[in-house]
Amino acid sequence: MALTDPVFTDCLTAQLHLAGNIQPHGGLLVLDDQQRIVGASANIAEWLDKEAAQLIEQPWQAIFPSLPLPGALKEMNHLGIAGSHLRALKLGNRDIVLAGHHWANRTLIEIEYRQKHIEGEMPDELAQSRGALLAACTSALATQSTPEQAAECLMRHIALGTGFDRVILLQFMHDWHGKVIAEALKPGIRGYLGQHFPANDIPQNARSLYVIKRQRLIADAHADPVPIILLDSETLDLTHSELRAAHPAHIQYMKNMGVAASFSVSIVVNGALWGLVVCHSLQPRSLPFAVRLLCEHMANTAALHIGGLRQLGRANARHEHSTYRARLKQDLQTRGPTDDAIHQQLERVRQAFKADGAWAYFKRTNYQSGQVPAAEAFECLRRWLQSGATAPVHGYNRIPDDLARHSELVRLASGALHIQVDDDNFIVLLRHEQPENIEWAGPPDKPDAHIPGTPLSPRRSFDAWKEQTQGQALPWEDYEYEAASELRTLLRELLDYLQLEQQSLTDPLTGLGNRQQLQNYVEKIGLNESGPETFIAVFLIDLDRFKPVNDTYGHSAGDQVLIEAGQRMSHLLRDSDLLARLGGDEFAIVLPRQKSIDALRALGERLIQAIAQPYRLDQDNTRISASIGAAVLEPGMTLEMALHNADMAMYRMKYGGGNGFALFDGGARSTHPGA
Repeated sequence: MALTDPVFTDCLTAQLHLAGNIQPHGGLLVLDDQQRIVGASANIAEWLDKEAAQLIEQPWQAIFPSLPLPGALKEMNHLGIAGSHLRALKLGNRDIVLAGHHWANRTLIEIEYRQKHIEGEMPDELAQSRGALLAACTSALATQSTPEQAAECLMRHIALGTGFDRVILLQFMHDWHGKVIAEALKPGIRGYLGQHFPANDIPQNARSLYVIKRQRLIADAHADPVPIILLDSETLDLTHSELRAAHPAHIQYMKNMGVAASFSVSIVVNGALWGLVVCHSLQPRSLPFAVRLLCEHMANTAALHIGGLRQLGRANARHEHSTYRARLKQDLQTRGPTDDAIHQQLERVRQAFKADGAWAYFKRTNYQSGQVPAAEAFECLRRWLQSGATAPVHGYNRIPDDLARHSELVRLASGALHIQVDDDNFIVLLRHEQPENIEWAGPPDKPDAHIPGTPLSPRRSFDAWKEQTQGQALPWEDYEYEAASELRTLLRELLDYLQLEQQSLTDPLTGLGNRQQLQNYVEKIGLNESGPETFIAVFLIDLDRFKPVNDTYGHSAGDQVLIEAGQRMSHLLRDSDLLARLGGDEFAIVLPRQKSIDALRALGERLIQAIAQPYRLDQDNTRISASIGAAVLEPGMTLEMALHNADMAMYRMKYGGGNGFALFDGGARSTHPGA
């Protein structure tokens, strides 16, 4: 037989579930799969009147002949009925409770005295029925509308059910430090409401255990732990133990805090630790098994409600994101990727992500919304984001050290979410710095200040200590990363769609629009671009003496002339004008918001002069000219009708020798200004 040797070093890395000791307010038996006792706590005689050495290697039924075999707990585990299972009984003059659970290859039976609540701790009707407290908590939870309200409701019912001096609700923040968001205090007890506890106060190894074992009692911080005597030297896993001893560093932490007993209940939402309800007593204090399990059941019920509220919140947020994406898709497909459309949709994206600034790079053009850094700082941010990208969507909510030297980036880009749409296009969403005055419950010992491999000393001071955070922004939520990925997918699909659409609407030689794009544009602007002060005009351009170019220099040279002629005309047009190649050497222009016929004639002359400039082909200069016909798009007139009129004017000019501008005069011109 051997005493267990606890594997306890630094409390940040210690295997807490291998404590090797238990608390002295209970006793422990360890059984193997043959229902044989293979271990016992050194204090077991207090409950069974037999020393550990007398019990080890004895069969269970030799000790408890009238009780079922604990091996049944293993079968219950297989059925998914895990956790501790209670049984109350009387041994001699002792009222005791057995709590059994099966874990790994061992069954653990823990023994405590059967306790009753101290009179006055709970209202009589609740003291008589723990089910009444559970029902009251469940009913109250149904009326809570936020996760924080539900957790506070749980805390107040646990405070009622336990009667401890101080009960606090600790919510874990994104970096695992805890914030006290609610508390219940007895008169004269110090509170910590609004204060923060560093992540090292409940390190990762302890948080992991809280996810598995969801309630934890330390009945007396001043009591000496009791060793466990085992038949062999195998390490005993106390993950699910009710009595597992605490790490010495935590015991000292409690003493430094002035706490003699503590009871903690974890709030685990969707498998992750959301928070803790922590109960403190200034005097040693036990709590019945059944009450501890009741608090665990209430916490599990609250966690389900919190999970539902969070799901509802995420569902609403996802719906909002889905709605703006649908609008974005419809708008860009209808209006096309115009500057106005991109600016408008970028503003909607920024608002949907609750970002303070947004920057999009699309087709070699920068678009911005909200407050963004100046060009130099922006370029530094862009390089950093793209050089360190490990995924198409990634971000941060604390300014990286490499960027912190730019005060403007700290102020305007302490949070960033980068969406790399494809190799050439991206979106960056920015959140401004959110300085926060944090009040710590004592000076925090931050993880990055701790030297691995050395013991972590428990904090001695819990006096308020204020700190202002720098370079931090509101964190991006999981659903926002999800929405960013879905936005990226949509934008990639839209880019593919717009590219195919553009190909179908584009002349492959010149890159100008084709007849279909001309038709779509006229339908889009309709008569909204015309009125009592303006009108829409159509030009039809036919190149003179173009056939000799093909005959003399070949079709490749002719193609070069067509491309250059299109470029010369484009340079003379406004962004709102649309130039298209209809085929061969024929072009057309739609000109919205025209105010006078004189302006049309002036534009026609400039186009003729530009086209007439020499073209360099095979070391030769060659010249062509153009015949241009113009017509007004009258109300009720189709594009084909307007082009027909412009065609008649153009042929009149062409048959008159070409190289000139002619306006169709069908008698209706007098209805427009400038006629």
